[in-house]
Order: sequence, then C-alpha cells, then structure tokens
Amino acid sequence: MRLVTYNIRGGLGMDGVRSTSRIVEVLKKIDADIICLQEVHQRLPWSGMRDQPGHLSRLLGKRVLFQANYGYGLGGFGNAILTALPIAATQSYRLPNRRERSKILRLPEKRGLFQADIETPGGRLSVFTTHWSLHADDRMEMAVEAALWIQSVK
Repeated sequence: MRLVTYNIRGGLGMDGVRSTSRIVEVLKKIDADIICLQEVHQRLPWSGMRDQPGHLSRLLGKRVLFQANYGYGLGGFGNAILTALPIAATQSYRLPNRRERSKILRLPEKRGLFQADIETPGGRLSVFTTHWSLHADDRMEMAVEAALWIQSVK
C-alpha cells in the first residue's frame, strides 16, 4: 500500500507556470494507491477557471473526493483525496483558523480536515488530509481539534 500527500499549490510550479499535467506526471511516477492533495483549485479565476479535481481524476484514472474549504464565486480551493479503491464514507471537519492573514483579508482563509474511509485489501482504512495554517497559534488549535476528531474514529 502506497500513500502520498502533496501540496500542489494550485498546480503552480516553482517556475511560475501553472500545470496540473505536470503534477500528474509526478504522481504517476509515485504510483500511490491513495493520494492526498492540498491547495487544489476548482474554477478559480487565477488558475484559469479549471476544475483541477476533475482534471486530476481523469488523468490519473482515480475517483476524486474534494473538500472546498474556501469559496470564491463559483469556485473554491481545498483538499482532495484520490484513489481507485472503494470508498466507504467521507467526513469533512472545519478547523479553527481565525488569525491567519487577519490583517489583510476581511475573512480568514478557511481550513479543514478531510476524512475518507477506504476499503483496502487489508481492511478499512481511515485517511485524513489537511492543510495547516500559516499562523503558529492557529496550527496548535488545529492540531488539537484534528487529534480529537481522529481519536473519535472507531
């Protein structure tokens, strides 16, 4: 069983070029059974109105589960989980994040913890993905909340 987590930065490479196809090339080489992604864009103006979750799903041949934590117009961004394995259930949790960029944004960037219960050959596996705040105090609060949610999974 291989699992990977990857902050794709909305597909934006270090060279300033936005390309989900390049993300797919990297992920195909890793050949993970379960892929957890952060900073996934869906129909956002600054990423060309592309449906990154759908595009990644098609190119990788895996189902995608998307957690939009921050909405903007018709789009949003957040976390995603991709897998070809059967999905038994999903759950989305909001995490505290009131301090991050509070001086420059009217509304703080929302963060979440995303859970997928996946049927594997070895039994059901609960997979969690999140994207931590840039603010240290928010990260500590988020970690406490995430730990409580994860501990409650049976």
